Amino acid sequence: MCYSCTACIGICPQGVIRIKNHEHEHLLKEIERAAKAEIKPKLLLLACSNCGAEVLYASGERKLKYAANATIILPCLGMVSDLLIFRAFDLGFDGIFMLGCNAGKCLNKGGFKNAVNVAEECKMLLSSFGIEDERIKIISGNPEKPENFVKVINEFAEKLKKLGDSKLKKKEAVSYAELDPKEVKKRDAIIALLKSFDEKLGRKENEIYGREKYFPFGYIEVDESTCSLCGACASLCSTGAILAGEDERNQEGWIPRIVFQHSYCTACRICEEVCVDKAINIANMIKYDEFLNKTKKEVKVNLIYCEVCGVPIMSEKGYEKLNRELDSRGLYLYKRCRDCRDKLLVSEMLGVDESKVRVFEQGKMFGKTMRDKPEI
Repeated sequence: MCYSCTACIGICPQGVIRIKNHEHEHLLKEIERAAKAEIKPKLLLLACSNCGAEVLYASGERKLKYAANATIILPCLGMVSDLLIFRAFDLGFDGIFMLGCNAGKCLNKGGFKNAVNVAEECKMLLSSFGIEDERIKIISGNPEKPENFVKVINEFAEKLKKLGDSKLKKKEAVSYAELDPKEVKKRDAIIALLKSFDEKLGRKENEIYGREKYFPFGYIEVDESTCSLCGACASLCSTGAILAGEDERNQEGWIPRIVFQHSYCTACRICEEVCVDKAINIANMIKYDEFLNKTKKEVKVNLIYCEVCGVPIMSEKGYEKLNRELDSRGLYLYKRCRDCRDKLLVSEMLGVDESKVRVFEQGKMFGKTMRDKPEI
């Protein structure tokens, strides 16, 4: 049922959706070519192929004069993403004007609304680097009244003249290789651009708070007093914001080492929903120090250690919760690691002293380990 409006491409925080003939890298390269236009102020006009394009045609038919600009026609204004807007400013544009469907009549339903949300997000983040939010304008167009569009864009151009050149205009842009969607994830490209803005301009503040529904950046907060290190959050996190696995093992033993990475959280809140301990809270915000540096933070909880060998077994909270469940069935969980539990179980089954039992790594029982120990 898809008819390639491309609105999903702009709103997807991970940039995983691709549509043939309307791929993101084409638009990035088109903006790069448009940045070579010798106009002042350097104004980028993004218009949808429906009402937006019709407004431009109607303006031409009536010979209405409006500010010079570099124009790019999109299948839908919903294709505009934060990455594209940041890149446009990075390449030296002084302002971005977006022209979409008449209010409430977007042919792609949420396309225009998505673009409005992206524009508000970008204004918020750019202003933290001292780039005025007046440099972004979005309006709905009416092909029957192109005069309204002409009036607004001319006023916008005059506003840009008063503001002067963008602070990024004469700064070296980020190389395309760092942003290429074929090689780089969308979030990594955004981080590269914002980090570049930070280095060139500095920032006014470290923490930026956004709206809950339309701010695709989340900060993960964990109540370590209730977390049981079950790992459910990591098993369902698709962005890499929460990690737990063989590469994230705690050096003390085999307990999962759960690590949170603010840079990749898109505030989908799935981890909040699946957390059985209700220990996770996602705040819609960016903390630049952690976000730009891709800082990893490990969850630190109190652990239960094996009473025989001292290896960590599980979190205190996890042990208490499991023991309560077992106690209701008349059972008890020993404070032992799995190897020491196996020793105890086998020694009781065979009626031998526990010290006579040895545990080998699974898969090596008939391998080199056993052959090297013929005395066993």
